[in-house]
Amino acid sequence: MAPWILLDDVRLWSLGRFSSEWFQKTDLPQTMLGTATNLSWSTQFSNHTPTLTIPATGTRLEVYGNIPNGTQVKYGLRGGIQETPVISTGNETMTSSLIWSIDLPSGEVKEIQWTVEGGAPTIDYVLVTGQDKLSQVETLIIDDRDDWLQFKGSWVQEVGPHTTFGSAFQNTRTGSRMVGDQMKFVFIGSSLGVYGVTNPGSGKLAFNVSLDGAPPVTHIQSHGTQPNESSTWSINQELFYMNWGNDHPERHELTITVHETTESQILWLDYIIFESNDSTEPPPPPSPSNALASPSKDKPIFRIIYSGEDDSSNPSAIAIADTPTRQGKREVGLLSHESPTNPV
Repeated sequence: MAPWILLDDVRLWSLGRFSSEWFQKTDLPQTMLGTATNLSWSTQFSNHTPTLTIPATGTRLEVYGNIPNGTQVKYGLRGGIQETPVISTGNETMTSSLIWSIDLPSGEVKEIQWTVEGGAPTIDYVLVTGQDKLSQVETLIIDDRDDWLQFKGSWVQEVGPHTTFGSAFQNTRTGSRMVGDQMKFVFIGSSLGVYGVTNPGSGKLAFNVSLDGAPPVTHIQSHGTQPNESSTWSINQELFYMNWGNDHPERHELTITVHETTESQILWLDYIIFESNDSTEPPPPPSPSNALASPSKDKPIFRIIYSGEDDSSNPSAIAIADTPTRQGKREVGLLSHESPTNPV
């Protein structure tokens, strides 16, 4: 599975892709990297039509966010002939769902321009895939199903969850509650973020992180004192982050090991984000012996939430991280039994 290039709304702003009618919201705990960009029609745009220009260097592009009912969008390749409507209906509650996608011919660098003619859409992030080779530093996102991630032990893959904010990245997550189970990721990059889905179920949960062969550091995710709210989930939760600050990305090796689980706790991994360059190439696929169990909708789901507190009372902890994550403690979203509406 090829990695996706991630164009978060922050990146699109830095590239000057939004017209002036858009505005950005921060501190949104269940969007990609905590931000999203909205369009409000409370102000009359008498002389301007809101636009969004998206760089598309691959063969497929997907846009994630929120499209309220009645939204109408035209699109054009490099300002060419526009077709309408691309989007006319949507789901007003979800902020991180697939709202539009397009397959593109290969071998060309393209731009797609959205022109919004009605409604107030929200843009969370854009995914681009199908590149033969990276030509510059890019932000890549690796799904839990990708062969790039090497799982050892009794990890299982599940679908969902679906929340009022959206669902897990690409609608899957991979988890384990067996102490000693490991996930390894080898890459060339200058920063790294590990993200999962969490829920405040009962029991304790901790995992170890080792970078480049260094002694592992234990991260406490649940202390066992949190309320048991098994009907709530949080998506896009940062479990670990590291920025080496290198001008030139280098080779790194990440190992995550399940350290402690009690009662209903399970460690769910969703995706990894890292900064890459043109030297980044995925490793060969793993052997069949490393294959994960198939996703199942019928298996019980255990739920966790990250607390962000130290656990000095745990004598078996190797070390406690001084700074848990960039995001700290997260809010949770109510579980929705309905699948998200994803007009394409």
